[in-house]
Formats: sequence, structure tokens, C-alpha cells
Amino acid sequence: MRFGSRGATVAGLIPSADLPAGLRPEAELLLAAATVGEVRGRSEDRIERLLREGLDWGEVRRMAHQNRMGALLYESLRRQEGIRQAPPAILTSLERDYRGTKIRNLRLLRESLDLVSSLRERGVEAVPYKGPILATTVYEDLGLRQFKDVDLLVRPEDLAATRSFLLERGYRALEDLDDVRVREFLEDDCEFHFEHPEEKVLLEIHWQILPRRHGFGFVLADYWKRLVPLRIAGADIKTFPDEDLLLVLSVHHGEKHRWRRLRWLGDVARLLAARPSLDWRLVLERAREVGRERTILQGAYLAAVLLDAPIPPEVRDQALADPKVASEAGLVRGRMFREGEGLPRYTEWHRYVEADAQLFRARGARPGSRASLLRYLGAVLRPDWSDRQALALPAGLSFLYYLYRPARLIRRHRAALLKRL
Repeated sequence: MRFGSRGATVAGLIPSADLPAGLRPEAELLLAAATVGEVRGRSEDRIERLLREGLDWGEVRRMAHQNRMGALLYESLRRQEGIRQAPPAILTSLERDYRGTKIRNLRLLRESLDLVSSLRERGVEAVPYKGPILATTVYEDLGLRQFKDVDLLVRPEDLAATRSFLLERGYRALEDLDDVRVREFLEDDCEFHFEHPEEKVLLEIHWQILPRRHGFGFVLADYWKRLVPLRIAGADIKTFPDEDLLLVLSVHHGEKHRWRRLRWLGDVARLLAARPSLDWRLVLERAREVGRERTILQGAYLAAVLLDAPIPPEVRDQALADPKVASEAGLVRGRMFREGEGLPRYTEWHRYVEADAQLFRARGARPGSRASLLRYLGAVLRPDWSDRQALALPAGLSFLYYLYRPARLIRRHRAALLKRL
């Protein structure tokens, strides 16, 4: 596959102002605020239109909170003076999000860098990612990315030394484990959780991105060899190169959380917009090595459709060639702004899938056709992170999740599930 026009964008294919077909205007507002691509100017026009037509600001606040988008929405409104049209109470709440996020993130960034430095003195290499590092290097504003904890990656052989150091520093382990359970935890999970009662810091120490029963061959040995130096806030650290960071974010946000929050999709869109020289051939090659090609295509597809993230035409075409990518994208769009993040109805899902097909000049299945219904059922019944968290099965029995998933959905939704179908 030849990769040209790395900075290509879907902006030229976006229809008029109602790209997110079927979405409420409050959801459109959040999408316009998060847009990253060449259509930025048009998204600001869209915000002005939405403000003039009127919004349910209570619903705006709910959606912004659910998607961790309050700070980014405030910055977008402030930039184009749309802020004067927001109700004072909502404006105060959004401004509090932005300022509070900036202050908290600065404190967490300092703690991250101090922990990395202190661990290095003990011979432990720690890699900060997500959180304050992502806010600084990709968002370029500590106030724009909301998060609540610090994530550090260490090698498995350094976990004991890391735990001892954190306990000495005043952190409290949130998992009460004896030596036997610690060994079991290392085999089954991917992170330890700590809290500093006085500093009010939540800390996650990772040795894998996903637990073994979710990981399916995704191991980090090669990633340690490819770390690159980064100077940030006067400190020297190591971090993932852009191609590895895109894969790590896509696996975490897409497989663990299935893109349920706009902020997670925004991470990928911002990274793609900030790194136009991203080597997509290398990204897809490394994704194939760990069986994550569809995971990458899913994130890129959604980021392009909803946030105008720049992706090469070849990547777009490869995503369109896999019907499961579009099917899952329809579910993501249906869940993202729904209260409780429940499943979208079949008709709603089909509307999203058809809108994406028109956007990319692709052919979709007829509404109500057997192929369309089967695609919807396939997306709904595909096991996810929550299923594997609820029932731990050995790798050899993982096929049973396809039986467990429908049983779990029926138990949770009952009659409402039939209505959705």
C-alpha cells in the first residue's frame, strides 16, 4: 500500500452543517468545539448557528460532564465570544471546569515529573503517558484535557521497588493484597492503584496496557526499546514515539472503553492533527503485529468522521473496506451522548452508519435489510471489556464470551433490549 498525502482530511467531503446526522443540537455543539481539522472555521459558524437557535443548557452541561469536555467547551466559546450567549450559571460552571482543570493538571504534571525523577534515582525507569503529558504535548494547554489521575508505566521486574517507594512517599495502596494475591494480580491484571491522602493524587502504576485476558498478545517489550527523549517543564523524561502512542491510546480508549467519551476520541484527533508527519505505514505495520489493525482503523475513522481529523485516503479506504469498523462506529455515536451510555436503537444506529457512508461516498446496506440487521446485531453482541471484567475466563475458553454477552444484555436491559432491536 502506498501512502501519500499524510495530512489529507475529510473536510472536503463533509456535507453542510449537519454532519452528525440525527444528533441533538447540544451534542453538535460539543462536536464543533472538539473539531480539529481544516473545517475549524465552519465549525465555529456551526457553533454560532446553534447558539442563535437556542440550546438546552442543562443538557449541554450534562453531556459535557459525561464526556469530560467542560474545559474544552469553555475555551471554544471564549475564543469566538459565543460565551456571552451562555447562561451565567452554566458559564460559571464551565469556567470553573477550565480553571480547576488547569490548576489540578499543573499539580499532577509536577507530581508525575517528580515521581519519574525519584524513581530514576532508585534505578527504576518510569514512563508517564496520557494525563498531564498528553495535555502538555498534544493539547498544548494544561487546562483543556480533563482527567483525574496520573499514569506511569514501569517494567514488571520494577514493580516491587516501585510499590515500596510509593509507600515510603506517603501513598496508600488501594488493593489490599498479600504476597500470594500480588502474584496472581500480576498475572491477571495490568495496573496497581494508589492514593496520596494528603496530596489528593490518584496514581496508576501500569506494567501492561491491558490485562492478559484482554491483551491478546499486546505486550510492551518492544515499546520499551523504542522510547524517545522528551524535555517537558524543564525535566527530561522518556515517552512513546508518536506511532506507538497512537496505538497505545487506541487500544486503551477503543478496546477498554469503546470510545464511550468524546474526550477519548479527542485525544486521537488531537494527536493526528498535531503530528502531520505521522508514519501511517509504520502505525499499521505495528498494529498488525499485535492484532490491532481494526482498533487503529476504528479510532481513525471516528476521529475523521466526527472531528475532521486528518487521515490519508488510503487509511480511510481501508477502514471502509471493513464493515465492522462502520458498524462499531454507529454504536459509538449512539452511546456517546446518551444518558447512561446505553445501546442505541437499530433505527438510530442505521442513521449514523448511512450518514457516514454518504460522507465517504460509500455504499451502505438498505434499512431493514437482512445484511443491515445482521451488522447491527454483530456489533451489539460483540464482547467488550466490561464482559471480560464481569467474567474471567481462560484464553482457551474466550469463545464463551459470545454466549455470555447476550445473556448479560438480556439480564441488564430485559424488555428494553427488544425495543432497541
